Amino acid sequence: MKTTFSNESTRNRHFMEACRKVLSESAGLTAAMVAERAAALPAPCYYITYGYALRRLRALRKQGDPSAGNPKGARALWAELHLRVDALSRRHGISDSEALARVLAEGRASSFFLAPRSALRLYQAIRFRHRLYRLRP
Repeated sequence: MKTTFSNESTRNRHFMEACRKVLSESAGLTAAMVAERAAALPAPCYYITYGYALRRLRALRKQGDPSAGNPKGARALWAELHLRVDALSRRHGISDSEALARVLAEGRASSFFLAPRSALRLYQAIRFRHRLYRLRP
């Protein structure tokens, strides 16, 4: 969903930097292994807009515990944001919206929050586009 990303090209660039790091540290890896290991590395930020994150967190809180479910992918993103926002809000006695703004500004996500298959598709798509544009005159 494109509207969730504040800057998709930045996310792609950071993901490819993580893939290059994985490749430099290990040899003989398949594309799937590279993508999965890179997706598990810490990301510099969350790549979502403040407005979308605020709406989504509030909706998830009404439904129940946002941390329940699949430990990978989008559900893990919302669980981590939920925990960080709640902790910051309680620690500093600030509103959820201010705590969310601080968490997003601080960045330092624990991973790229991509399931292994999604990470592989993204890795292959970025490599394909790079090769395509590199070959054009």
